[in-house]
Order: sequence, then structure tokens, then C-alpha cells
Amino acid sequence: MKGTLLVRLVSPILAMKKPANIHKPSGRAALGPGLLLALALALPGPVSGAASTNTPPGPLVVETEFTSGFGWNWRALERTNPHVSFWLESSLTRVFPTSPVGNSRVLRQLTPRNARCSFQACVRNERSWPMDVECAVTGAEGLKIQVRRVGFVPQWNFTADTSESELDGLGRIPGLVPDPLYPEPKATVGPWAAQPFWISVQVPADAKPGVRTLTVRFTSAVLKQPAALTCELEICPLVVEPRKNFPVTHWWSADAIYDWHKQPVFGEEWWRMMPAYLENMMQHGSDVILVPIFYMRREIVERPSQLLIINEPEPGKYQFDWSRVKRFVDMAKQAGFKQFEWSHFWSYKVEPSKSSVDTPQRLYKWVNGKAQLLWPRDTDATGQVYRGFLGQFLPEFHKFLQTEGLLERSYFHLSDEPGGDPKDLANYRKARELLKELAPWIQVMDAMSDIRYGREKGLTDIPVPAVHAAQAYIDEKIPHWVYYCMGPRGPYLNRFFDTPLPKIRMSGWLFHRLGAKGFLHWGYTT
Repeated sequence: MKGTLLVRLVSPILAMKKPANIHKPSGRAALGPGLLLALALALPGPVSGAASTNTPPGPLVVETEFTSGFGWNWRALERTNPHVSFWLESSLTRVFPTSPVGNSRVLRQLTPRNARCSFQACVRNERSWPMDVECAVTGAEGLKIQVRRVGFVPQWNFTADTSESELDGLGRIPGLVPDPLYPEPKATVGPWAAQPFWISVQVPADAKPGVRTLTVRFTSAVLKQPAALTCELEICPLVVEPRKNFPVTHWWSADAIYDWHKQPVFGEEWWRMMPAYLENMMQHGSDVILVPIFYMRREIVERPSQLLIINEPEPGKYQFDWSRVKRFVDMAKQAGFKQFEWSHFWSYKVEPSKSSVDTPQRLYKWVNGKAQLLWPRDTDATGQVYRGFLGQFLPEFHKFLQTEGLLERSYFHLSDEPGGDPKDLANYRKARELLKELAPWIQVMDAMSDIRYGREKGLTDIPVPAVHAAQAYIDEKIPHWVYYCMGPRGPYLNRFFDTPLPKIRMSGWLFHRLGAKGFLHWGYTT
């Protein structure tokens, strides 16, 4: 059933024409860089299913003593004899607080070496009183095991412009949906509620092939003895190569972090927290880091996340303090990043009545502790004011990149997803010509789904269409990356709370199918 579901969910995209660089399978050569890329980008949790053992089917059900909270409850509250159910679930099924009991006390997992696989250990409290429970895994000698509690967040509505057949969570949304993974193996499970734990298994390249028996144990004060489930992990001889020549970037917002934690703008507490975020990005496939040298939003804010400190001692004369930029770059290098991406030079289009690339990026200076725009919000995109700024900034930026050894490892943006009106195209051309005049060393990479931008010679160096628009680039044999963010929706691949997980799991295969040279997602912290 799951195989059929996968084909149906992604068929509107997989039906696209095959790009010329897809190879026909021929023995072992079929596992070339493209297909290894697809394997490497597949989300954690290889093929799984119920194991063929003598273990009885169904969940493990353990009866418990009746518990009456503060003594206010009575036995009639229990719908059945009080009990707790335990089962294992693959990584391709969302377990909601309201999910029914699953069906597998034994799970079989298949994984290559030098890979991470994941599955879920679940408990449902069929009692009228909460229970505390802890989950642990044994039998994983030589493997790295991490057990995390799955948290829940509210989702008020289903994703718009999407049919029911393309949604997960029917009957459970609006409601709480599983998403964050907390680094703790304990949970308090409410009455008649389910709670999953996410178990990640890191399999090293030198692991011995064969079947490992992992024992998942739940302990709780309401249980007379631990409840044990079994995961049979079959480690294949295949060793997955590290991903090569396929950059992945997840855009993020520095202010989303310091605002949430109620920290000063780029205060010391923020700097202490950031290594964990950077390492988390690396662990989830990013190898390009967006450096927030400028604030990339059009909105005028009081606490912009602009790393570069800009002073204006007199009108039109600028001084640049690169200390915070260097500190962040050094931190990213320490986390393992080797490629760097820089903020857009021009703002993006938000209103249909406005044009793309109609104003410079919103840049700030700090005066008496308050952020102020360097120029009015309606400043001409390529007029004397911004030309004067770029004429002073770009040489110093070039020097910084050379000093830090970043010039050949950087991606630069002009403006995000320019529109298709003649004025949009004209504005983009004009800005691109200004960049070529002032900084011929810059190569431009932009999200641009309109094929006319990619088609026009010299306008962009790396076009990045949304996944639904990539076919036009394939047809014209234009090298490209792909991306998604708030869209596309409906039958197309994305990563929403209600996107079916098997569909997301197809990411690597889809990027290969679309002939993509890299992937961009705006959605890490927003």
C-alpha cells in the first residue's frame, strides 16, 4: 500500500520529462553520483516492515492497576480495564496524540552503512490518569543511538490549495501535530493519548553487515516490569558515499532565534546558542550557510538581524565594521561549513502593484541604540544613493572575502524570485549591469521560476526555479538548482506539517529526476 501511495503522491512531478543526464541502469554503474545523491538526500528511516518472527502480531498491551489521581475519580471512568499499549512505527508515519494504537511489536529495518536510519517507539496511555514513561535502547554495540521525545505543536488549518488526497492528518488537524524532537528520553503521557519517541541509529561505514537485534524498553512506575519491543536492524554491505557536488542550503532568520529567547540583538547569549543551531543544520544535510550580513526582509523593524555594522559619519560616507561577520564565519567553519551564501543586494516583490528590484535592500545603522534606515524606503534601486553605497561597500566586501579565503566558496544574490512583468525584467537587468560594473567578480544565484531570467545570457549564473517550474529549465538544458518554501503546494513536493512523510522521503530522487545541481529551502527558522 505504501508503494502505491508514493507513486500517486509524486506522480504529477515524476511524470515530467527525464533530463538528459539521467543514466540508464547497467549493473553497479547505476549507483553513480546521481543515484548516490538521491540515497544520501533521502530522509532518515530506510525501508521497514513487520518482522517475520514467531512474535504475536499487534501491539504489546500491559494491564495496570487502577489509579485514581487525587482520589476524586472512580472506577467507572475507565472505558476498559486500565492498560498501556506499546508498539514500533516506521519513520514514514506521523504519530499524533490522538493516533490509535499501532500494530507492530517487532519492526524490521534495512539500512546501508555510513547512514542514519530512524524509527519510532510509541506508547498509548489507555487510562484516565497521566503516566510518566522513559524509553531506552540496548543491543546497539558499535552503533550510535539517540532517543528523543517527539513534541507537538498546534496547526490551526490544513495547508491551503491542497486536496485531501495530498494531506496527512485528516481527522486530526486542526490539532496538535508532531514536529520538534527534544533531546530527552522521558515523557508524561496524558489520559487516552499517544506519545512517540524518535530513535535515530547512526551506522558507521565500517559496521559489520548482518542483522542486529535492538531491544526497546519502556519503564514506568505504573508498570510492574519494563515493556520490551524488538527492532531487527539489517545492515547491508553497501556503504553510502558522502554527498558530493550537490550544495544544500536552508535559509534561516537570526532574529527568529534572539526574539524567541528574548535576547539582545546578537548578544552574547545568542552567540553561545548558535553553535548548536549550526551543528543541527549540518546534521540535517546543509553544507552551505546563509550569512545574514544584511537584513533580508522588506518590513521595517526595530531589531534587524544585520551582522554588518554600518556607520555613516557624514551623509553618503560609510564605515564598515566586519567583526561580527568574521565571528559568525569562524563559528560556521568550526561547525563544518565550507560554503557561504550572502544576503541579497536588492529587495523582493511583495505587492502586485509594485515591481521587482524596485528598492535597495533595507540596510540599517544604529544611532543612540536604535536601528535607523540608511535611506528612505522608496529610494531608487540603482540611483546615486545606492550606487554610492555599493561603490564603497563592494571593494571592502571583496577584500574581506579574499582575506578570509571565502571568495571561491561563496554564493551571491541579487533579488529573490523576480516577477514576470516587463518592468520586473527591466529592473533586474539594470541591477545586474550595475553589479557587473562595480563588482565583476560576483556571480549571481537567485530563486527565479520564470524561464526568461535563466534564458537570457549573462543575466544570472545559477538560476533556482521552484520544483514545479524546473521542467522549463530542463527543456532548455539550462543548469539549475531547485527550491521550495511557502509553495508550491497541492501535488508538488514540499515540507509542511501535513505533507505526507513518504512524499518528503522522495526528495533526493526528485532532485535527481529534475537534474538539479543544488537545493535551497527557506524554512529552517522563520
